[in-house]
Amino acid sequence: MIQQTNKVIIESIGIVNFMSFHNCVFNFENTKCVHLMIGNNLDIPSTHNGAGKTALFSALAFGLFGETLHNLNVGSIQHRKYLTDDVEVVVKFSTQNKKYRVVTTIEKSVYTRIHLFENDIEITKPGIKETRKYIEEELLKMSFDVFKRRVILINDNTRNFFEMRPHEKRAFIEDNFALNIFGRIFALIHQDSISTKHELEANEKQLKTLDGVISDLTKTDKHFIETKTQRIAELTAQIQEKFEQLKTIFHTAEVAAVPEHIKETVEQIEAHNTATREIDLKINKLDRELIKLEKTIELSSKHKKQYAVILEKICEKCVKTVKEFINISNTEEVTTIAKKLVEIIAALRKEKAVNSTVLSELKSKSLQASRVQHEITGLKHKLNENVNHTSQVAELITKNKAKHDTTQKKLANLIDNYKYIDFAEYIVSEDGVKKFVIANIIQLLNQRIQFYLAKLGTSYTCIFSENFDVEFRTESGKCDFNNFSSGEKMRIKIAALFSFRDLLLDQVLVDFNILVVDEFLDSSLDDFAITKILEIMREISNNHDMAVYIISHRKEIKTLENYFTSKFLIEKKLGESTISIVK
Repeated sequence: MIQQTNKVIIESIGIVNFMSFHNCVFNFENTKCVHLMIGNNLDIPSTHNGAGKTALFSALAFGLFGETLHNLNVGSIQHRKYLTDDVEVVVKFSTQNKKYRVVTTIEKSVYTRIHLFENDIEITKPGIKETRKYIEEELLKMSFDVFKRRVILINDNTRNFFEMRPHEKRAFIEDNFALNIFGRIFALIHQDSISTKHELEANEKQLKTLDGVISDLTKTDKHFIETKTQRIAELTAQIQEKFEQLKTIFHTAEVAAVPEHIKETVEQIEAHNTATREIDLKINKLDRELIKLEKTIELSSKHKKQYAVILEKICEKCVKTVKEFINISNTEEVTTIAKKLVEIIAALRKEKAVNSTVLSELKSKSLQASRVQHEITGLKHKLNENVNHTSQVAELITKNKAKHDTTQKKLANLIDNYKYIDFAEYIVSEDGVKKFVIANIIQLLNQRIQFYLAKLGTSYTCIFSENFDVEFRTESGKCDFNNFSSGEKMRIKIAALFSFRDLLLDQVLVDFNILVVDEFLDSSLDDFAITKILEIMREISNNHDMAVYIISHRKEIKTLENYFTSKFLIEKKLGESTISIVK
């Protein structure tokens, strides 16, 4: 017995202008009972077909799913006498402690409308398709195909199943038991697998590229470091060489003493410059005095010549007085002084020349030292530049290594994901869980078919293989489906139908309060088989707390009235069907 936590209670159906029903309301039972529904078509004498028995439940299917039991188009369900009126089907049901009302209409034989109410509050979705989907998936928990094999069992459901090819039977099983979801999941997972594999390959390629880039950059960085180290060594050697030149210039053994020597040289240059200036001042002064003496000598000589006659004729005493008067100096004395001045000036000039030579040497030494110091400064600047210079390649290596680490982690995650996806792909593949599920379904199907065949009083069995080949075994051995009589074939079909219903009932934990069996009793069955089917129906009603409606127009059914709680007559007169209870 299945769990009934989500039982759907079909309460009633209201029909307006649907097929042969003009205006009708039918209330469904919600208790353990088996009802017989018979038909009478007064428009065709002595005919029970076409009264509207199937139309009633086709309206139920149309109200819930927008489909009819025999795939009729919209134009075929309009009542023939009321073609200008709208079609309306109202289905009331409850589930999960809530009441629902589905109103489906066809306006002017063209426009379909649907309205869904929950506890009298409209919850219709934006479109018909969305509303139908909500009803199927959220409320009824099943598709229309499953509904036909769970709730309304029509004779068409048994057609040709045993004449299908194995792959057709497999498709039938997968469709009815929603196993095709494995195929859809497999397709999605396979797509993810391909996508992940492509991404994985792209990451592996990127990782390989990054390895090459990092390797090339590392080589470039190594070359940069080697070149930098070599350049620093060369500049250091050049600076050392310049310091050696400074030591040579100043004749010192210590580089530390060079600054003091430079200072001394500067002081010496300044001292010699001062001495030179002083000598120049002395020479200038003496030159002026020498010029004066030379002028005195020249003037005295001139006066001597001019006054020579006079001086010769006067006395010595007067000569002295006259010389003083006319400014005649003692030439010899003046000349002697002048000679001494010339000697002094010459000595000063010689001293100046010596001083200039020393000064020139000092300036040369200072100039050399200054040039070398300037060169040292330039070399030190270059050395600092080289020491402080960082390679941009190192930064690129760091960035690419970070990218490499990220890519490697991503690759590791992709590999893990790919393993899971690959495993999941196997799980939903033909050789995975699906194979196990199908094998389990086949095993249960074989058990249920054997159970129902035994219930129907047969002595033969029907066994499905994992490849959906069917083997029929009788007391005389194996045989083919077409070797059975019509009655035997019908027993097998009914057993299969009830078996499928049981399996679907176990699969979907949603049950209904009604079960409709349409014209099974009218198809090539003997009285014994009919009795067994009724017993099965009564067991289903009792075990699942539901009302079973059996549609039949078979005459022999009157002898089995004790199996039925009540009998409904669907009668068609002048093109309109009505429903009444037969007492």
